Amino acid sequence: MRAAQAIPKIELLYNEHRQWTGFGFLDYLGNTPARYIFYNDLYFEEFSEDNWEVANDIEVSALRVFVSIGYIGLAAHVAFFIMLWFTIRKKRYVRYFLSVLFAYVWFGIGDYGGLISATTLILLGLTYGTVLLASREGYNRIIAPGDER
Repeated sequence: MRAAQAIPKIELLYNEHRQWTGFGFLDYLGNTPARYIFYNDLYFEEFSEDNWEVANDIEVSALRVFVSIGYIGLAAHVAFFIMLWFTIRKKRYVRYFLSVLFAYVWFGIGDYGGLISATTLILLGLTYGTVLLASREGYNRIIAPGDER
């Protein structure tokens, strides 16, 4: 089903030679230019109103990023998350950040978040902040009871 969503949209992207910049951030059917709305007959054999789609509405989040912002935007998107990792790569709990990052990359294949969802980005930011705060100087000092210097 996800391939049935992606194939005609990626084909349209290449037919219009927009693979480097993408279609842009298209909205729902009412606000999208008519050339980016099409009938996808790969879903069902009978006619249905649900088969009319916007050109960047794909459930696989990596493909949605590619169709929306092209190769250039996809490279910037990946570079952003690599830069986040690069800034904390020597911190103590960086494995937790990487585990959340890779989990949501995996979940993005099934449209259960991905790295484009606001909820996912909030959780990734929380993990990033936790790694930064847990690595502060003096944070891990344990004070024994009665030893409040």
